[in-house]
Amino acid sequence: MKYVQASAPPPELRRIAAATTAIAFVYGGAALAGVRLLRTSGLVLANVLNLGLRTALSYRYIGRAAAARAPGAPLRLAPAPAVLAAFALSAAATNATALWLGAPDSLSPSSHAAHVVVGVACLGGVVAAVVAGEPELAGALLGAVRRRHGRED
Repeated sequence: MKYVQASAPPPELRRIAAATTAIAFVYGGAALAGVRLLRTSGLVLANVLNLGLRTALSYRYIGRAAAARAPGAPLRLAPAPAVLAAFALSAAATNATALWLGAPDSLSPSSHAAHVVVGVACLGGVVAAVVAGEPELAGALLGAVRRRHGRED
């Protein structure tokens, strides 16, 4: 929300403040009721509600900003399918390796090193999928790093 607050006009900031204040009150009520009725599970559900409301608010403002920049263009928030697949495969591989090695109970130094190697390989696969599947994002990130370090290649 920092970007929105840094670049939004005062009326927009007031709407954001009002919406986040309302969400806080809804969360407070849901948390109190949830704890009384369901104890810890009620608090977890109240947190899920809070997160959902904040996500919906953010999505609304992101949609408005995207529509202002490119009217009529579809809003795509999900990553490319290859990136989603890379994340899923990475999670499956690291979890399978952890189970196979007996983590976290009995990891020897060599087993721990093997698990780390699998994790690094998975990270490399995810990065490769992002570069291949999201070239605009990869280019923007590379440009930002170059600008930060004073190189405009």
